[in-house]
Amino acid sequence: MIKEFDKLSIEQQVDFINNELQKDKKISVTKLCKKFGLNKSTVISRFNDSGYKYNIDTRKYIPATDMIQNDIKNKNIEQVAVTTYNNIDDDIKELLKYKDDILNMIKQYHNNSTATDMIIDTSIIQEQVQNHNFKVYKNVIKEIQELQKQYPHFRLVDLVSTALHMYYLKYKNKNIKRIYHLLSCLYE
Repeated sequence: MIKEFDKLSIEQQVDFINNELQKDKKISVTKLCKKFGLNKSTVISRFNDSGYKYNIDTRKYIPATDMIQNDIKNKNIEQVAVTTYNNIDDDIKELLKYKDDILNMIKQYHNNSTATDMIIDTSIIQEQVQNHNFKVYKNVIKEIQELQKQYPHFRLVDLVSTALHMYYLKYKNKNIKRIYHLLSCLYE
């Protein structure tokens, strides 16, 4: 069988393999080659070198150009609207109008964003500690304790004092009466 198969043209070999695959829908190319005593790798490389590829969906060897064309036909091509340069210019002009506002927002974001490293104001922790009893919500205490676990070299009083001090600095010029009220509520 091998000698007879080798005497066939590539097209006839492809037709033979394709017909046998169609006759038995359960047989694979590997089992088919074994059945007829053919070397699978030789058959596949011969077909590939001649421009044939195996199509899993149809279970056939087809010319590679047909496979590429089928792939191209099956792809959904989206229509993309081309933006005109006039629209881009208008967008840039509009952004330039708000440039200062955008830059201010970015600065505020960077000022308000949390730092990656814990910063403790050393001028605060050098003062004498004064004992005050005030109530704090359980979830806030848990969060501060978790923070202390991340930074074990700081005491709980350092973290709480720094948080209160940062809050004071952030709002001292904005709503002094409101802050005084909030802080007085903490000490009740």
